Amino acid sequence: VNWVKRRIYANIDALFTSAPDHVADYKFWGVSEEKMFFSVNVVDNTFFKVRSENARQNATAIRNKYNLPERFILGVGRQIPKKNWGTLTKAFCAAVQEIKNDGWGLVLIGDGPDNPLLKKIAAESNAKVLLLPFQDQETICQFYGLAECFVLPSIYGETWGNVANESMASSLPIIISRECGCADTLVRDDYNGWRFDPYDEAQLTQLLVKLMRLPDSERKKMGERSLAIIADWDLD
Repeated sequence: VNWVKRRIYANIDALFTSAPDHVADYKFWGVSEEKMFFSVNVVDNTFFKVRSENARQNATAIRNKYNLPERFILGVGRQIPKKNWGTLTKAFCAAVQEIKNDGWGLVLIGDGPDNPLLKKIAAESNAKVLLLPFQDQETICQFYGLAECFVLPSIYGETWGNVANESMASSLPIIISRECGCADTLVRDDYNGWRFDPYDEAQLTQLLVKLMRLPDSERKKMGERSLAIIADWDLD
């Protein structure tokens, strides 16, 4: 199989791939670095930037409409095993207990077979966990606009994770699993967020604690840095 793959790659003139951290993989298959081109995984940054800012201007109405916590961490995606939302939910519940602050909430948006499991984990804790169904892009911007941070905890198969682009274009700090293809390219630890081992629930718990303990001004700065970083990953 490896021989066949190398023969295929030996005949290509150019390769589009997600990010520079994929270079080593394709070098293994015999593709020279000068044949590689990036910036495949992008979103319309302006769309998310403008609409999330509009949401912040209407925060009270949106918060009341969806019964959102005053401060919340956001997760968006299909509720399937590889997305690892159960680990995030348990880590969040543990973090809230550690900081002894029930003002924080976790909002997970999406559908899938893991939904009953997530409801069970939430029911066993006093933490504020809100599970909402799939939302279209216009609506999802409202949640990006009001969230304090975005988390993507996938354990495998996350080639990139465009929701990270969307949340960064919405000026959010991000906490991204190292298994996500975007992690090494978009996340700068202690600058605009953190990377973590998705199999280490305790590590994620401590990162959530760290985020919750940050002054509001520092979380805002981290979000602004996210926006600056993602400016290099736009449609143009």
